[in-house]
This record gives sequence, structure tokens and C-alpha cells, in this order.
Amino acid sequence: MKAWEELENNKDISLYRTMKSTWYIHMGIKIEKFDKDGMIVIKNGLSHGDRYTDIRDIHRDIFEKIGWTVGCLVVNIDWFTQRLRNTNCESDRYEEYKNKLKEYTERLEKLSVCL
Repeated sequence: MKAWEELENNKDISLYRTMKSTWYIHMGIKIEKFDKDGMIVIKNGLSHGDRYTDIRDIHRDIFEKIGWTVGCLVVNIDWFTQRLRNTNCESDRYEEYKNKLKEYTERLEKLSVCL
């Protein structure tokens, strides 16, 4: 999986270890590789509360084929797009969501990736 390889080869980050796995969290996304079988699980932590949810298959494909950074940006763009659709434009959070969406979209555009 390209996302995991990207993280393993990045000397600027530290992967975390448990007794059973190695993992990393960035931009609300958690990736974990289990020692026993080598299975890699990616979860979305952007939802409310302290829980992680499964990512969509289309997002998993991006992590597998394109990489970690692009995958995190796409998941965040989709999440903030959905939040904007479901938030009253007069809400305090509306501007926050709009600014985050703009930031992540601009970062993705700078990477010049074709999805």
C-alpha cells in the first residue's frame, strides 16, 4: 500500500508502536498495520466523539494507489464538504468549515494530482 510506504519512508515523522501494531494519525485519519498478519486498517476520526469510522472504498483506493498525503486531503475535503451541506450558513461553524475546505482544496491542488 502506497500510503504505508510513504509513511515508513518519511524520516520527518514518528510511527507509534503498540504490542500488536504500528500506527500513525494525521489530519484526523488513523492508519494501523498489524504485526501478526500485516493487515493495514485506515479509519476516519473526523466524526464527533472519540471514535473512528471506516473509510469509504473510494478513499481506500486513493490511499492504496496514490498515497497518504493525498488520501488524507481527499477524506478531509469530502468531510468538510458534507459538513457545509448540513450546517446552517448562519452557524459559527459554517465559516470554520468553509475555511478548512478551502485550505485542503488548495493543498491538494498544489500537489498536482489527478484523481
